[in-house]
Amino acid sequence: MQAFTHTPQVVFGTHVRYVVPLFQRPYVWNLEDQWQPLWADVANLAERVLEASTMPGPAVPPHFLGAIVLDAQTNPTGFISVRHVVDGQQRLTTLQLLLDAAQEVAERHGEAFDAETLRVLVLNQPQVTQHPDEVFKVWPTDRDQDAFRAAMQNGVEVPPDLAASRIAQAHAYFVEQITSWAEPDGDRTRPKPVCTPLPSRFRPTSSSWSSTSTRVTTHRSSSRLSITGGHRCWRPIW
Repeated sequence: MQAFTHTPQVVFGTHVRYVVPLFQRPYVWNLEDQWQPLWADVANLAERVLEASTMPGPAVPPHFLGAIVLDAQTNPTGFISVRHVVDGQQRLTTLQLLLDAAQEVAERHGEAFDAETLRVLVLNQPQVTQHPDEVFKVWPTDRDQDAFRAAMQNGVEVPPDLAASRIAQAHAYFVEQITSWAEPDGDRTRPKPVCTPLPSRFRPTSSSWSSTSTRVTTHRSSSRLSITGGHRCWRPIW
């Protein structure tokens, strides 16, 4: 077993796929129990980081989020690295939906450079994929794949038969909340970087094995995912 603490730039910033095995349950997180508390934490942290950037003081402390356990797969040379998500797929999927929602808001209202920088955290380059779906860095179980594929497409309305899925609802919720928080039509004298709390604030500690999933399940409690302070890296959006 190996455990590491990384920012999302490291977790998602390379060509990689985090695949949820078919035997796992579908995405079940919901508005009241998970999305609202998560966004409240992220927004609160973002405000604290913005405030800390204008005055001297202690660094913003880490914020605990949960556990992720991965099972590394053997890949042929030249193929995208694949890791099976043994534990924490609800958190990892939600984090990817949150990052993609921020990317969509930046693309609509912000700087092209920022939107493209965020795109790196949610999509692999098509030129290095063997299948169209390999562009997605997180790939849910088969029951959620259609909704995830639709939700991750900017500027395309999710079909009615998929709009009621938890995946699509989570993405739409984060787009709405990030847009409201960033205030693209608000006070231009106090702009907010749309991604302040995201790529440089999360520091996941993931446990990874190259062995079988039977051995992985014996160590599920050994990893943590947290949000921590760091330097501000995103320009304002309007």
